[in-house]
Amino acid sequence: MFSPDKWEVLSEINSVLCITIVCFFLGRKLSSQQGPAHYARILVLSLFSVSWAFNLISTLLVSTNNNNILSCSLSIFMCITLYAMSKILIYLFLIEKIYVVVSNEQSRYESKLYRINIVLLLPYIAIFILMIVYRTAYIMDDGTYFCHIGLGLPATLSLVAYDFFITTYYTLMFCRMLIWPAEGASGAPGTQTSLRYVAKRNLVAAVVALIVSSANVVILITLDGVERGLVCLTSCTLDVTINATAIFWVTSHQSEIEHLNRQRLDRKVKLEIKQHQEVIIMREIATRL
Repeated sequence: MFSPDKWEVLSEINSVLCITIVCFFLGRKLSSQQGPAHYARILVLSLFSVSWAFNLISTLLVSTNNNNILSCSLSIFMCITLYAMSKILIYLFLIEKIYVVVSNEQSRYESKLYRINIVLLLPYIAIFILMIVYRTAYIMDDGTYFCHIGLGLPATLSLVAYDFFITTYYTLMFCRMLIWPAEGASGAPGTQTSLRYVAKRNLVAAVVALIVSSANVVILITLDGVERGLVCLTSCTLDVTINATAIFWVTSHQSEIEHLNRQRLDRKVKLEIKQHQEVIIMREIATRL
């Protein structure tokens, strides 16, 4: 029977605080939901749900890591799956915001930039496979019986390079939109102002993702790609919670809410016009018959 050391206690406290924070975010978003959920809101709710699940499971694994190879192996699998899933959801959210700011009444798949951004996510499939193949999980035999987990060099280098590239890319995209607004994007002055606020706040989310990813990279490189399970789970818990906090802050601003409401109203008006046109066509067909 192992007694928890001070680092395990601190990690458990950190996990409980992170669970509480993410639960608050999820509750606020669910309570403010009115009508059908649009794509961006689904991404946000999914991100908060995955972050909550990661933090909860992390709390359980931290307390059972010592001299437990099953818990140790589950720790690295969770870091690969749920943590990677939270990253993909953040990337999809930022891609959606880039589309919102630059779109010129085009659908997502009519937008060349949107298609390019989606294609840029495909390398993550190969990286995910590398992480599965080169995962490491073992129990120290030096008397401490600590769980150590990590990734082999090919997976570590691929993940570090891709994560740094993609977060830097999103950051630069939002910077470009603020300096050189997209031509033809929703030209009304009020709409342009709203879009600039959306771009500014999502730039903050992209910068936060870049900083947090860089911090995790430094930790991973310093420890040669292998770290105590406790350290990995704690740093990843902080990572997903900080990113969730940034996304919550971005989506809670009035300019973001107004823009989303405007999108919902536009869709409703377009639907009513389409239905009206269908009624007229049906009447013309009936008259000819």
